[in-house]
Amino acid sequence: MAKYTLDGDFVWTQKHGETTEDKASDMVVKDGKIYLTGLFKGPFDALDGPGEVWV
Repeated sequence: MAKYTLDGDFVWTQKHGETTEDKASDMVVKDGKIYLTGLFKGPFDALDGPGEVWV
């Protein structure tokens, strides 16, 4: 989970499940979809299905 300001600036990230190396560095909005860019350990699921990660 990551938190951003209303302007889209990164604030913090929180580990998910048993992963130990989750990091988020930026957020991109493209075609009405939100993408988290950065490094993630393993797949993750968003509320509407599997998330897409740009590494």
